[in-house]
Amino acid sequence: MGGQFWDGRASTLEDQAKGPFLNPVEMNNTKEGVIQAIREARYAGMFRMVYGSGSLSDVETAYNFVAKAIAAFERTTMLNKFTSKFDYYLQGKATLTAQELRG
Repeated sequence: MGGQFWDGRASTLEDQAKGPFLNPVEMNNTKEGVIQAIREARYAGMFRMVYGSGSLSDVETAYNFVAKAIAAFERTTMLNKFTSKFDYYLQGKATLTAQELRG
């Protein structure tokens, strides 16, 4: 097993990143709506600098780039510092109490 979400239905961070935009109980958007919002955003120029001048022309390609950008951020230490006591325990740098070991 593995993957994203409780049921593992997204095998990569990129796949996971695409879901909330389109989910009716989350952002309830369309791919076209997402890309149009990026085309109008003040950072559209930076998006084009990273992914190319035509990167927002094709909705499907652009949507994949959006997922790629989100996944790249999710992989950074800015978001995932891994500094909890449990993280330190997994690294062999901390000891858990009996209660913590029971969960």
